[in-house]
Amino acid sequence: MCTMQGSDRPNRVLVTGLGVISPLGWDASANLGSLQEGRDSVSPVANFDVTKTRCQTAGQIPDDWLENGLPSGRVSERLHRGARMAALALREA
Repeated sequence: MCTMQGSDRPNRVLVTGLGVISPLGWDASANLGSLQEGRDSVSPVANFDVTKTRCQTAGQIPDDWLENGLPSGRVSERLHRGARMAALALREA
């Protein structure tokens, strides 16, 4: 339970869905499985040049998850990488 600022009366919160996309998996169940198995999701950065940076590894969401997760079309192809991730998580939720 949480309370609103300035109120002593608790507000109820109901979670009706969950949507997750992360380097550990493309949906909530894949993420949970990766966490339970202790899987490492760090790999060499491939989406941009990191030759002049100190850190050259990171947790990344593979491009094929984003390309195959949404219907093809002019609008989905123009979406920013972050917007594609958000759309996939929202669709799952």
